[in-house]
Amino acid sequence: MATESASKKSEFPIAPPIEPMLAKLAEALPPEGGYLYEPKWDGFRAIVFRGADDVYIQSRDSRPLDRYFPELHDALLTNPFHPDGMARDLDRALRMPLEERVERHTKLDAAVRRTTAVTWAEEFLAALGACR
Repeated sequence: MATESASKKSEFPIAPPIEPMLAKLAEALPPEGGYLYEPKWDGFRAIVFRGADDVYIQSRDSRPLDRYFPELHDALLTNPFHPDGMARDLDRALRMPLEERVERHTKLDAAVRRTTAVTWAEEFLAALGACR
């Protein structure tokens, strides 16, 4: 996986990390509607760098997010607009041994069950409290 970001930067067309453009605080909206609005839902903002056979997920503050979302790695490698790549990945999934499918589904199910808004908030507040 792409968790070893420093050694993998050269594999991407654009080398991570890059600093994203962030919103700026303003007193009022532009007068002629010259603005875009994007709601912030619960979740993470990320930039994904995709190479030929690897991905790197970067946070808005230029840190790696890969370790938090290991299940996304293979999903992001599949390009839905590349018919040959989709065929290859679908074939691999269909031929995947039952043991591997069970292992993957078990890990994903465990991650989904243990990560709720409440558990995330509790972990965040605990980490915040540890910063004192």
